Amino acid sequence: MATPSALLLCMFSISSLSQPSFAGYTTGFRLKLIHRNSLPFYSPNATKYDRAMLAIDGSFGRLNHFHSILTGKSLSRRSSPSKLRSTVTSMPPEYLMTVGIGTPVLKYQMIMDTGSDVVWMQCLPCPQCFRQSAPIFDPTKSSTYQKLECSSPLCKGTNTHCDAGCSYKATYEDGSSTIGTFSSETFTFEETKTSAMTNTSDITSISPRIGMGTGESTSIQGIGFGCGHQNTMSHNGGAGIVGLGGGPLSLISQLGSSVNNKFSYCLASSGTSMLNFGAHAEVPAATAKSTPIFRLPNNPTFHILDLKDVMVGSTSVGIPPGTFDPTVSGKGFIIDSGTTMILLAQVAYDKVVGKLREAITLPKADIPFQTLELCYTVNSPGDLTGVPEVTFQFSGNADWKLGPDNLFLEIQKGQVCVAIAASNSLSVFGNLAQRNMIVEYDLGMEKLSFAPANCNAV
Repeated sequence: MATPSALLLCMFSISSLSQPSFAGYTTGFRLKLIHRNSLPFYSPNATKYDRAMLAIDGSFGRLNHFHSILTGKSLSRRSSPSKLRSTVTSMPPEYLMTVGIGTPVLKYQMIMDTGSDVVWMQCLPCPQCFRQSAPIFDPTKSSTYQKLECSSPLCKGTNTHCDAGCSYKATYEDGSSTIGTFSSETFTFEETKTSAMTNTSDITSISPRIGMGTGESTSIQGIGFGCGHQNTMSHNGGAGIVGLGGGPLSLISQLGSSVNNKFSYCLASSGTSMLNFGAHAEVPAATAKSTPIFRLPNNPTFHILDLKDVMVGSTSVGIPPGTFDPTVSGKGFIIDSGTTMILLAQVAYDKVVGKLREAITLPKADIPFQTLELCYTVNSPGDLTGVPEVTFQFSGNADWKLGPDNLFLEIQKGQVCVAIAASNSLSVFGNLAQRNMIVEYDLGMEKLSFAPANCNAV
C-alpha cells in the first residue's frame, strides 16, 4: 500500500450543480488545520528518521497517483529512498480538519486535500471499513441526511449507473477504494480566531468576522458527499476526505459564489494551521504576489502553475522554455497540500541542484539515500547560515522566495537534506515550500495569490 498522502479520488465531471445554502448569512469562515505530527495523531514511537522517510515515500506515492490519474498508467515502482527501514509504516496525511456532519452535529477529523475533488466519509452500515477514532457516521440518526435521486445534478456528476438510488465508486492507485451512496447533508464548521499572521498586517483586519448567530460556527445545508459503506485506506487518522480541487464536486466548487469562490491556508510545520473561506481567505494586497491557475480540460482537479525559472541566490539556473508548459498534460507544475517535497522534471532538477551544490558550503553528511542528493551535517536544524535563498519565478512576475526552513528536511539529529527530488513525470510544489505563506486560491478568477506570514502565530 502507498503511504496515505498518495491517496487521491478518481475524477468526476459535471456541467452544473445546485449550490448549497448557508443556515443564515455569512461572507466566509475560518478553520483550524492539524498537522499529522501533532496530537492526537502524534506517534511517540516515530523518530525523526521515520517521519522523514514517510514524507519522502509519501511524496513519490502521491506523484505516482497524479500520474495514473492523468495517463491511466503507473510510474515504474521505485525502490525505497533509504537502505534503512522505518519502524513506522503508516501515518495520517499531512493536514486534517474538523468537520461537523449531520443534525445533531457529530465531529470528525477529515483530510484536507487540494489534489482531489469529492468529499466523502465512512458511513453505517459498513461491512468493510478502516479503523477511525470516532464512531462511524450513522445517517439514519441525522434529520438532515438525504439520499440523492438519480435525476439530481450532483448524482449525474458521479458518472455512475443509477437505477435504485445514487451510488459512487472511487478507486486508488494503491488498491484502496470507497463505495457507497452519494448523498447530501448539512456540514458544520467550527470557526476559530487568529492572532497576527503576516509580517505586514493582522489578517483578522482583512474582513469582519462573520458567523452564524454566535459567531462560533458556520452550517451549510445540502453539501453533496459520498457516504462510504465499503472502504479501505492505509492511514491511521481521518474519517474521510474533503476535496478542495478544481473539479465541480469539490467543497470549494460546491460553495462557489457563496464564499466568492475563494479559499486559502497558512501552513505551520506543526501544531495549528489555518484554512479560510470567502472574505477571510483574501491575502493582504500590499504584500501579495499573484499568478494564473491553469486547468487541464479533461482533468480540472489539479491547480497547475506556470513556472518560468528558478534562481539560486541572484543566479538564474536557466530552465529551458516550455519545461513546465501548464497547457500540456504531464508537464504542469502542480501546487499541492498533500505532498511534502518539491519534485522537479529531471532537466530542471539537474540545474537547480547543480547550483545549490556549488552554493552550499556546509559539511556534507553521509546518509544512505538514493533520492535526496544534497545532505549536510549541522549543529541544529536552524544552523543554516550562508544557505542562499531560492526563488521560484512564476508567470505574472510572481516570485516565491524560499528560505532554509522551506528547503531542508531534518533527517535525524544533526543531519538535514534539501527536500527537492527528480521526477520522471509531473512536477509538484509541496507543502514544505508553502509553509509560513498565506496561499489563496481564487477559482472564480483562476488565480493563486501568496504573501509571507507567520503561520505559527495563530
